[in-house]
Amino acid sequence: MVGSIRRGRDGKTPETAYEIITEREQFIMLSVLGLPRAGAGVKNIQRLETGKHTYHRWEVLNPSSNQRVVVFFNVDAFTDKSFFKKP
Repeated sequence: MVGSIRRGRDGKTPETAYEIITEREQFIMLSVLGLPRAGAGVKNIQRLETGKHTYHRWEVLNPSSNQRVVVFFNVDAFTDKSFFKKP
């Protein structure tokens, strides 16, 4: 599963966002990358809409380098079920 999510993607921009089909896959990818998914290390999580696609943008603190990292996930496949669901 991780290999298919990572294939040709690095998550650094919306154009190279990891394409996922469940929220759980976001958490798995953050874990694989050695990044936090909760707690003080998570600095900001945003939902971004471009008209064509919907993304989750995570800004987290990398515990091994103490640097802020931004990771983008394409969430088109499950946007209506997301914790960022529109009211």
